[in-house]
Amino acid sequence: MPQKQPIGCLILRVFVFSTFLFTNCMPSDSGFDPCSRHYELDSLEPAEASTHWIPYFTGQMLQAKSLAIGVIPFRVDSVPILINSERSFFEIPCYEDSLKINRVFYTSLMYQCKLINLSKLLAVREIHISLYVLLDELNSKLDKLKLADILEVDFILSEAGQSNTKRMVIQFPVLDRGFANTFKSNFKFDPELILGGKIFKNVYSNYEINDKLKVYYSDLGILGFELPDGNSCFF
Repeated sequence: MPQKQPIGCLILRVFVFSTFLFTNCMPSDSGFDPCSRHYELDSLEPAEASTHWIPYFTGQMLQAKSLAIGVIPFRVDSVPILINSERSFFEIPCYEDSLKINRVFYTSLMYQCKLINLSKLLAVREIHISLYVLLDELNSKLDKLKLADILEVDFILSEAGQSNTKRMVIQFPVLDRGFANTFKSNFKFDPELILGGKIFKNVYSNYEINDKLKVYYSDLGILGFELPDGNSCFF
């Protein structure tokens, strides 16, 4: 009568045989090129400390005062809402072969607030205030992103005989996260400035361009603006 094998030996042989089959059936990754892989970052979002640069709430009423026109009412149409930007990427040298590159993909979240002109006395129909993250795509690394939180003010203008046009008036960094020192735009900074008879601290404004549209902004929000026709309005 043949001798029975111990149960433990039989289980061990089955395990070894199964492992052998599994190992040999696995597809080989010897042809994988590590320089062909891409990376995906979490969405970039302005720091919480930067959000106070848009100090408005839905339904809030603002008054812009002009010596030539009088009082122009503006309504805050929406609280700062988050908008997802289009997907973008930057390139970094491949760790395994510095002659090749890997792509790093990312999206950004932007806060936006709209001030709506309730009168028809001004060409400025809307004021859009946006806060977003700018990434230095040339000098950022996967483990060291160079960023800046940027505030931007755009005007929606109603011009005679034309449909409404959007005009970017100013961009400036509100928080340096490694990139703001090299950020170039059309802004100027005044530690102290008198506007409409009031003294304001830390005021950003744009250098006037051909159409002489100018805006003044601080952490209190939009302080005022000047139009090409010479009208000045201050909140």
